[in-house]
Amino acid sequence: MKKLVQRSIKNRLISGVVALTIIMVVALILLNNYTIEDIVETTVNDKLEGDHEMGLRVVENNFSGNWHILGDELYKGNVTADEMTGTLDNIQESTGSVATIFKGDTSVASNLTDSEGERAIGTQVDEEVSQTVLEEGERFTGQIEILGTPHEVMYSPIENPEGEEIGIWFTGVPIDDVNNLINQGNMSFIFFSSIIIIIALILFYIAINKIVKPIKGLTSLLDKFSTLDLSSSEEDNTNSYLKRSDEIGKMAKAMMNMQEAVVQLIKNINDKSNQVTSSAEELSANAEENTSAANEVSKAVEEIAQGATSQAEKTDQSSNVTEELGKIIEKEQSCVDSLNQAIEEVTNKKEEGTEAVKNLHEKTNETNSAIKEITEVIEKTHSRTQEIKEASSHITDIAEQTNLLALNASIEAARAGEHGQGFAVVANEIRQLAEKSNEYSENILNNIDGLNKQANDAVKTMENVKQIIKEQSVYVEETGSKFDGISNAIEGVESQLSELNEFGKEMNNKKQEIINALQDLSSIAEENSSSTEEISSTVEEQTASMDEIASASEQLTKLAEEMQEEINKFSY
Repeated sequence: MKKLVQRSIKNRLISGVVALTIIMVVALILLNNYTIEDIVETTVNDKLEGDHEMGLRVVENNFSGNWHILGDELYKGNVTADEMTGTLDNIQESTGSVATIFKGDTSVASNLTDSEGERAIGTQVDEEVSQTVLEEGERFTGQIEILGTPHEVMYSPIENPEGEEIGIWFTGVPIDDVNNLINQGNMSFIFFSSIIIIIALILFYIAINKIVKPIKGLTSLLDKFSTLDLSSSEEDNTNSYLKRSDEIGKMAKAMMNMQEAVVQLIKNINDKSNQVTSSAEELSANAEENTSAANEVSKAVEEIAQGATSQAEKTDQSSNVTEELGKIIEKEQSCVDSLNQAIEEVTNKKEEGTEAVKNLHEKTNETNSAIKEITEVIEKTHSRTQEIKEASSHITDIAEQTNLLALNASIEAARAGEHGQGFAVVANEIRQLAEKSNEYSENILNNIDGLNKQANDAVKTMENVKQIIKEQSVYVEETGSKFDGISNAIEGVESQLSELNEFGKEMNNKKQEIINALQDLSSIAEENSSSTEEISSTVEEQTASMDEIASASEQLTKLAEEMQEEINKFSY
């Protein structure tokens, strides 16, 4: 990774600088070459024109008279052209240019010699030159090859006094000299440019090293962060980078801020994870207590059911006794002789009825006690569910804070770029754990709300049962009073036989009241049995809800442990 970073920054910078420098040098060389050629060309043209004019003036000054042709000779005054060779040689020595005098289109005097030392006499100009100079009377300039050597040349017409073009004055500058000047200029430029390039590359190399060195240090620190090691050491040299005011210093400060923020985030998540674990353990303990309480309620409901069954049986027995009593009363109307036996039987039945009423009263008291216990258990369950609800709310708050912290960690990791991808993965896992915690907390709250509703319904049912038992107690007391009346009536039969019919009618009326009361008791017993079944169903639902809460608490504890394991991967 470090070598890749060095290649990516240092070598690319050096390569870029070298390439840019080479491009600039090549461009400057081309520009310099073009400039030198232009300057040299201008200089050569100026020199050619100057030498050309100077040669003419030298000839004019040295030889007086007009140009004219006499016979086959070209004269300047009284001097022939071939007698001017010495003057032409002097011109070549002073200017370095070649000069030739043409009679018509044929050279008759020249300072130009071939490889054997022979002068270039008798040569003719090109047709183009002859056309321009001799026929049109214009000056001709251009490049031609003379004796195998390219020259920059100039031809001017020589006129006689009549204005006729009778000859040509020629001046030429060898182009080899021009090329030598250009090459010398280019070589000088390349030499100095090479020195400048070498110095510039050395300076660039030093500057790049100063830039790359702190980047290498920061890259090493990022590599350490990517292994989840957020600790600081003197070997990191981060403090020296923090003192800088350039981009490196800003990068170092940003990395340190990110390190501190992530460390603080991990600490906060660790604290919240411990709180989640503690709350989950408390929730699990409360669920176990509620399950135990629900089992106790179930047992109490079973006892109530047994009492209701016994009450129904006793009510049936009382109904049978009352029917038998009615038969006896009817027989008493038709058979006075058997009154004593009937009274004895009635007395026995009365004692059985009294005993049944007594037992019914006792069972009613037991039912009241059981219902009171059930009500207390339900109220205790309701209180426990409220505690669980508060704990679940705390868990939800913690999960939301954890989710927010995980989001901040993802943002900080995104700012770190690809070196922060490890942080982003861990932050995402933490955020998912927080969302699962929040989801389980919501399930717990929903179950608790359902449990509270069921508990409230159970309390209402218990209140109804209490009211029914209260009415049953009244009916039982009334039944006891009726049996007391029967007993008094039987005792008065012996002394008041004359009033037997009247008492018989009264007993018949009382019998009907007893039947009605027993029917009411039977209805009450059936209602008690139905209420008991409802309470039993409610308790079963409550127990199932407690089991769900316990399961959710175990899952929450497991999630908290997994989150703690992920956090422990960090070093800080």
